[in-house]
Amino acid sequence: LFSNPPALIAVHLGVALTAFVSLFLLAVVLSPGGAGRHRAAGVAREQEHGTTDVPFRGQQAAAGVAREQEPETVPRARGTGDPAMARAFEGTRRQNTGRALQRLSWVVAVYVYVASYIGAYVASTGYGALFSGWPLPTERPDVVGVAFWVDVLHRVAALGFVGLAGALVVMARREAMVRPDVYRASVAMLGLVGLQALSGALLIATHIRVWAFLLHVTIVTGLFVDAGYLVLRTTTTGRREAVRPEAVEDGATAVTPDMV
Repeated sequence: LFSNPPALIAVHLGVALTAFVSLFLLAVVLSPGGAGRHRAAGVAREQEHGTTDVPFRGQQAAAGVAREQEPETVPRARGTGDPAMARAFEGTRRQNTGRALQRLSWVVAVYVYVASYIGAYVASTGYGALFSGWPLPTERPDVVGVAFWVDVLHRVAALGFVGLAGALVVMARREAMVRPDVYRASVAMLGLVGLQALSGALLIATHIRVWAFLLHVTIVTGLFVDAGYLVLRTTTTGRREAVRPEAVEDGATAVTPDMV
């Protein structure tokens, strides 16, 4: 019978992870209130901090009446003539995640996929059973050959993952007040990376026992799910109506769509 090469077998894990994460994210988006819960939470947080979300087109008339009745207790921001509109403009701006955080989330997601492929390749070749040292193998390269460098690549990729996850937490912490969901997901990512490292040590200590291998793969799946969730939350916060401050100053009620 035809025997698939290890490089092809390793792809199978990546495809399986992609399918699982896709179903998970689809469930998040389609869950009851899933799409609106994030927006509602953002509105509540902005109101708590003295800001309000930008009204939709169908709510502008009611919002105008409310603005006429409310006292002017908030300093005028960005040169707008109406404090409520100033707060609305600031609320839209504050709820968006920074571009740097969005890019880093994508980098982490791609990195998880690549690191998982390297690990799957090590498992499919059986190279992992040749080593006993941790965090770096103690065997000599001239004894185990190319398997040494493949295993080192896998462990170095895991070490780089720690740095990426730490940077993600630091960056997400700056926006924790307005995006606590992203911050919690980044902290979970760092925790899963630590668990993955410990499960790798357990895998070496048990000489690749089946239960240790399954634990290792399960944590990888959690990492990939978390990475996909971060990408979803940082790149799709919904369509908003952004008010141009200059339009408010002129007394106009024009509203321009803004994709965030």
